[in-house]
Amino acid sequence: MPMPSRIPARFLALSLVVSLAAALAGCGGGGADGSSATAGAQQQDDSGAPATERISAIRAESPDAAAPAADTGDCPLWSGQGRYRAGDVVRWQGSLYTARVPHVLAAGLDAAPPLAPELWQATAYCSPPVAQAAAAALPAPPATWKENWLEHRDSLQLVAHNDSVALYFDPAVPADSAKWLLPYLTRLWQYQQKTYGGSGTRLAGDRLYVVLHQGKYFGGHHATVHDRSHGGRNVIDLGAHDWSAAQYDVATRTAARLVEALAGGHRGQPAARVLARNRALPFYVYDSYVALGMADEAARYQKAAAAVADENGYPRAGAHWFRDWLHPLWRDHGGARVMARFHALLKQHFPHEGDSYSREMNWGEYILFMSAAAGQDLKPLATTAFGWPAERDAQYQQARTDFPALAGSQPPEPPNPPGCKLASLQADALRLINQRRAAGASCGSAGRFGPAQPLRWNTRLAAAADGHSRDMATHNYFSHTSRDGRSFTQRIEAAGYRWSGAAENIAAGQDSVAAVVEAWMKSDGHCANLMGNYQEVALACAESSSSDYGRYWTMDVASPR
Repeated sequence: MPMPSRIPARFLALSLVVSLAAALAGCGGGGADGSSATAGAQQQDDSGAPATERISAIRAESPDAAAPAADTGDCPLWSGQGRYRAGDVVRWQGSLYTARVPHVLAAGLDAAPPLAPELWQATAYCSPPVAQAAAAALPAPPATWKENWLEHRDSLQLVAHNDSVALYFDPAVPADSAKWLLPYLTRLWQYQQKTYGGSGTRLAGDRLYVVLHQGKYFGGHHATVHDRSHGGRNVIDLGAHDWSAAQYDVATRTAARLVEALAGGHRGQPAARVLARNRALPFYVYDSYVALGMADEAARYQKAAAAVADENGYPRAGAHWFRDWLHPLWRDHGGARVMARFHALLKQHFPHEGDSYSREMNWGEYILFMSAAAGQDLKPLATTAFGWPAERDAQYQQARTDFPALAGSQPPEPPNPPGCKLASLQADALRLINQRRAAGASCGSAGRFGPAQPLRWNTRLAAAADGHSRDMATHNYFSHTSRDGRSFTQRIEAAGYRWSGAAENIAAGQDSVAAVVEAWMKSDGHCANLMGNYQEVALACAESSSSDYGRYWTMDVASPR
């Protein structure tokens, strides 16, 4: 539901409880904030909370629970030529399905919901009726495309598209490949846009054009909106593989090359020579798998990449780029955030003329910029990974002189520091939540809860909660559903958490941990979430002076599988 431009209320709260099997089923056809039909700006719960409070609760039992019989209601019949948004519900042969990602398919592609589980997920509810799909934000891509670059001269056919991705196949590529490619690349490109598509880049808002060949043009290449050869589009062109089976690595790696070329806001990547073009790509591939909740792919890739020594012995014999440099950067310095800060610092501080960087950077400058992004001097880590010859040290010392703003190796202060500047947020949350659980509680219509086991803090849940609170505060909205359409279970999965049961409370306007816990305990659904049979918890707060409510809170509780 839309947020008013300015709301005088001091607090709001929503709660959501789901299981894996019914995560989307409970939300089908709900309001814009993912709430059930009982939610609304004027809703008042039986605790007597103010009418400006928002309350909702959606419940399910376990990840293996059978879905209730489908109520087809007024859901529209699926059409192969329909334009679908993420979350749209359709009926097909007596069953209901929810669209996982937005999509439009070319004629002749047999992607009826039961045959395309990557595009559609079975659900059980359709109330209220699904509205007609909104007009696309971008014009539809052309139906055909004639290649005229490198040795490529193929005539390509548009197979599937949405506002994030357009898929073009040569005649040899199986059309059914679109069933996994479109949803995967949509999620991947949306994540890259959100993570690296800051102000001044050509990532956010630009569609990714994906060209596929089968049995020729080994490997892949990319082109950016700055390249006339590919029509001024962001393009990845992939060949040789059998696309009827998922080929995640080559697609993700080639998309990462686009990110490197665009994330700095100017043409190219000034660290390209230092990185010997492709040495940093495993960072983006591994991070993408983790962020998209692909735990098995992430584990496989991490193991494989860590075992690889540089085939050219660059910058020294036996160098392990991922094991000794890229993975420690990701693990110890905020995951993708450290690389996003690196690109932001390049855009802000490295010399450029017009829309292009003026020169390439040297090793010393690369280590200084990355240190500033990490908020820590990375010379010791670089020494362990790559050695530290005298020439590199001289470059590093000169870089500290040339870029004095970075010499302290401190990242720029974020506009909204984490945790609402509440130094003891984690300790206070565990203490207050577990005090309530130990005492037991009456949660009104949700029932009486006896004393419950204490919850332990989980850093993956904390990452998911923090990201959602930041997103709500930064973009001034209040909902369990992220702006990119993700549910809270998708967010905690993206943080690498495998769950058997989970719930989420959100709130806005409270000034302390004690105040938000008190507000939740006075609301039946939120109280039940806080007292529920879970094992782990995280609470996050983010604030923005330009938002309607100032502070935005997210609590995720869950039990691992």
